[in-house]
Amino acid sequence: MGWGPWFYISALRVLRRARAEGKLATTGLFARVRHPIYAIWMLLLVPGAGLVLRSWLVLTAPLLGWVAFRILIPREEAQMIQEFGEEYRTYSRTRNQLLPRV
Repeated sequence: MGWGPWFYISALRVLRRARAEGKLATTGLFARVRHPIYAIWMLLLVPGAGLVLRSWLVLTAPLLGWVAFRILIPREEAQMIQEFGEEYRTYSRTRNQLLPRV
């Protein structure tokens, strides 16, 4: 088993805990990128499934995911700004959407 499922579960735990407390998720993988769950699906889980299934068709799915996430991310970020205001604006200025800053 690769790193994808571990990263996914880790990010979900951080997100669920933050949401339960009414806080913005900024720890764990959220300390590195704003949308780690999308990144994990696109970069690890779907490609991993494609390799396991030996399917070139599945390996093209991250491209479709990228298009879908380009639609979903602005909507989600508008909701986050509405809910967290300046806290989210500050957070978003210091982290990339999907890939960590180097």
